[in-house]
Amino acid sequence: MMKLLKRSSKKFNPTLLENQNIITDINSVFPENIQIYQRANLTKIHVEKKEVIKNYEFNEISMVISFGITGELKGFVICESPIVSFARSKEKYNFIQGLYVEAMNILLGKIMTNIENDEDTLCYITPPKLLSKEAKGSILLKEIEKFKENSLLIEALYHLETQERQIPCHLYFEIQNSHSNIEV
Repeated sequence: MMKLLKRSSKKFNPTLLENQNIITDINSVFPENIQIYQRANLTKIHVEKKEVIKNYEFNEISMVISFGITGELKGFVICESPIVSFARSKEKYNFIQGLYVEAMNILLGKIMTNIENDEDTLCYITPPKLLSKEAKGSILLKEIEKFKENSLLIEALYHLETQERQIPCHLYFEIQNSHSNIEV
């Protein structure tokens, strides 16, 4: 299922302009590389502001985690990775799952710290919610429904690199100022 959410360009929206400038330099906020313990690295592949968010059903090999954003900013982050396809045993799966969840926690913590340092804006992430196969579609749809026409939308791709493999990790952000008059 593919659904596109698109912003209307019919009239000037000062809140959209304000929210689009929440982060003045997204490349400086998203770190290039982060070492995760001694066993892995996260490497930034690309980060971009988006006008359209693609909504699709995650397949069975995807692990999806959601985080909330609170503080002076509000919103959420959806993290998705096909880690199941990289695990050949239950033991490997447990290792990769733990590494992936920890890597996303560390990455998002670093991004929030960079936003605080670069933009003088204090925000936090909520604990991660690991989504089951059954919940992926419905939770994602609920989160996507929260996208507002005046939100900052960011898509990022990182690679989680271990000695054995390179795993793509997609992150989808929806961010607004907390004082915005739009509810999330």
